[in-house]
Amino acid sequence: MAPVIAFVGGGEVGCGFLDIISRASVEGACRLAAVVPGYREAARANDISRRAQELGVPVVAGLDALAESDQAVDLVVSAGNHLIFSAAHIARHRLGIVNFHAAPLPEYRGSACPAFAILRGETRFGVSFHNVVPELDAGPILLQERFDILDSMTAGDVDRRCIEEGLRVFGSLLMSIVEGRARPVPMGLPSRPPYRRHELEAHRQVDLAWPSDRIWRHVRAFDWPDVLQPAFARIGRNAVVLTARPRGD
Repeated sequence: MAPVIAFVGGGEVGCGFLDIISRASVEGACRLAAVVPGYREAARANDISRRAQELGVPVVAGLDALAESDQAVDLVVSAGNHLIFSAAHIARHRLGIVNFHAAPLPEYRGSACPAFAILRGETRFGVSFHNVVPELDAGPILLQERFDILDSMTAGDVDRRCIEEGLRVFGSLLMSIVEGRARPVPMGLPSRPPYRRHELEAHRQVDLAWPSDRIWRHVRAFDWPDVLQPAFARIGRNAVVLTARPRGD
């Protein structure tokens, strides 16, 4: 019998993943049973709800409601998700919970990782699919893809590339999971605690006396519209916003 799948997530990335699962469901490889909006922001939660309704998939309000439903869900797929899975949620599903993380693991656990990577001068980045465990971004790795960070790329560019890479490989990964071919690999030891978005604020102000390459890294790291406030420099009493390109381009 085809495994039953629930999707948890939202936003552009969530809608893309949901479409792939829906196609696999139509083809009979699995059965897409429910969608749980995984964004706290109403607009992004509404996006995934609308897409689910277009696909004829029931929308469930929250992880506890999913657990309490009559659906025997074998696998949960998480992408663009801000909700936290408890140990009870994780244990409930025969095939576990698979999460898309828009960063390489274990070195970039946490949030806003493209910005941290640019600040650190990384030239390579990537995406990870992993099984969810109670510890954040620490479960066994199912698949990773890497790519170059070009000197012209902003944090927003890197994030978009992560989404493209994730969507490119997810269909084949999903089939390997539902067919029992996936072989998770234990994650290595992380070098530091998970990154947190609020840690970035201390790096947002640029000193124009810095070398030009350092200034450019900070400008690129904070150029992520709708996610981060841009870098800025103090000139006299004025705060001057610095972006890699005009907003709206």
